[in-house]
Amino acid sequence: MLRLPRKFKAEQNLNFTLLSDFNKEASTAYGAIYENFVLDLKGVSKRSAFVLDKDGVIRYAEVLEKASDVPNFQAVKTTLEGLN
Repeated sequence: MLRLPRKFKAEQNLNFTLLSDFNKEASTAYGAIYENFVLDLKGVSKRSAFVLDKDGVIRYAEVLEKASDVPNFQAVKTTLEGLN
C-alpha cells in the first residue's frame, strides 16, 4: 500500500504530493531498486527523484546508483516550476 507522508509534507511546507514507498511498489515499477545492496540486502530502493505532472506523465527522473549521492534538487525545482 502506498502512503502519503503528510507530516513531512506539512513540516516542509510543500504544496505537492509526496509518496512513501514502504513496500517498494513504486521503486520496483520505476526501476529504482537494487537487486543486491550492501551486506547482500535485497530490495533496497535506490535514491531517486521523479516528478510527475497532473496526468501522471513523468517530467523528470533521476535514479542514482550510489547511495551517498543526492538528486539534483535544482533540476527538480526547475521541473516543478515548469508545471505551474
